[in-house]
Amino acid sequence: AFADVLGTHVQRLATIARGDAACTTHIPVEPYSTSSGPPTPDGGNPA
Repeated sequence: AFADVLGTHVQRLATIARGDAACTTHIPVEPYSTSSGPPTPDGGNPA
């Protein structure tokens, strides 16, 4: 579900169901150019 919503590959690292203390997931972040700043919530670049 996370991969579909975020549009990127996610990797499950641990789950409570498998005996781990907490569920953890790795979600990679694509780097952005510091000259344009971080993307806006709608995915565009700041004005």
